[in-house]
Amino acid sequence: MKRAQSALEYLTTYGWAILLIAVVIGILFKLGLFAANTFSARAPPGSCYISKPYGPNTTQMLALQGLCTGALPQYVETFGYNAFGNVPNNIIVPTNMLTLTGWGLLTYNNQGGSREDMISIKGGGPCGMILGYNTSGNTIMADIELSPVANVLTGTNGAIKLNQWYFYAATYNGVVLNLYVNGQNVGALAKSGNFAQCNAPTYIGSGTPSESSGVQYYWYGDLADVQAYGTALTPQEVQELYIGGIGASPTALTSLIGWWPLNGNMRDYSGDGLNAQTGGQNTIYQQSWASAYTPP
Repeated sequence: MKRAQSALEYLTTYGWAILLIAVVIGILFKLGLFAANTFSARAPPGSCYISKPYGPNTTQMLALQGLCTGALPQYVETFGYNAFGNVPNNIIVPTNMLTLTGWGLLTYNNQGGSREDMISIKGGGPCGMILGYNTSGNTIMADIELSPVANVLTGTNGAIKLNQWYFYAATYNGVVLNLYVNGQNVGALAKSGNFAQCNAPTYIGSGTPSESSGVQYYWYGDLADVQAYGTALTPQEVQELYIGGIGASPTALTSLIGWWPLNGNMRDYSGDGLNAQTGGQNTIYQQSWASAYTPP
């Protein structure tokens, strides 16, 4: 009887403390503190890069160098209003084909603007493409500038939720523009045209400023592993990049025209030296991003 009474008194005294600890542990699990991603090995900035022994803009003997294991990056880059990156030297789109890809997490739906742009390689006139997020449809979008007309394609499904990582991709092969979310096709637009003498500025975390109004659509959230190709990646290659995860190295190296991992800097690791610089307000590199990321 005395033992039972002692046990009851112990539970009464310490029960609330035990319950409180259980609640706190549950909250930490929900926040992802104990997720495997939180403790995974991280790739330091510049750990993987493309070697071009014959110099920039060459395609002979290309090779990935360093620790190209697909490990999670140490950092991702946070963008917002008037915080973006731009490449000082224009990019030449070498063919009538283009692919833009990147991992993105949105923290804010800017309903005041029609979209939030992840990457823009677009010049004046019929030249280039923008990949981003449609704020009214909560889905992916691409703005492609072709001769004789520009077109905007919005994904028909694959809704984007805030505070979650997604893999975005847009490909154009001279005949069809395709959109992908997490490796799955969510929209296609049949449109023949060409990029007329496409020598274009590049913006990361925003779109190219409008020639007439100067309006610029900013990305509100985090970005990582942004890539651009002067070809249309196949659905299999897009799926391969997605399955590789947020630390995936590029595919189709001979067609790669820009690779910005955004792991602690805005350097271009394609071997062509197309390093971006901060435009407007400073961006932020942060390490506490992995709890919102689910590996493919």
